[in-house]
Amino acid sequence: ILDRHGRVLAHDLLVSRVAVYRPQLQNVARAAELMAPILGEPVGKLRRRLAETRGYRWITGDVPPEVGERIRALRIEGVDVEDETRRNYRLEAAAAEVLGRTNRDNSGVDGLEYQYDARLAGQSGWVTAIRAGSRRTLRLPGAENRPARDGSSLVLTIDSELQSIVERHLARAVDTLGARRGF
Repeated sequence: ILDRHGRVLAHDLLVSRVAVYRPQLQNVARAAELMAPILGEPVGKLRRRLAETRGYRWITGDVPPEVGERIRALRIEGVDVEDETRRNYRLEAAAAEVLGRTNRDNSGVDGLEYQYDARLAGQSGWVTAIRAGSRRTLRLPGAENRPARDGSSLVLTIDSELQSIVERHLARAVDTLGARRGF
């Protein structure tokens, strides 16, 4: 979603999350030693967290995809990296009443995000393939597929700079007047 000057108001951001499945994690100390520098966490602290884990547990929140890729490249049995997209609002709360928001699945739940969800979301692609060994997949000739389609952009008449200024003044007025809310 863009403002009238083409500045980004909301966009999808690719993130990774790292989880462990403790029953498959054989060497906790080694896993902590390898992952801690990548995650920017002290080795001892990560080792304790991994040792205390009993089942499946997320060990990081959203990290850049490069971090997820480095963890994935370690190929540690019992460590899982999932990539997903998150909606990022550049102005944070400014224009939130108009822009709306998305849920955890990136579906619009109110505002323009809800109204134009089908156009903004795009469409996932898929392809029919068969597994050939443990690491290869083969696409058969004539196999069905559907290419992915990017979502559309939405250009608003809002000016992001003016919106930020107005909302700052509005917040001050709400505080000054003791109002419950203003938008």
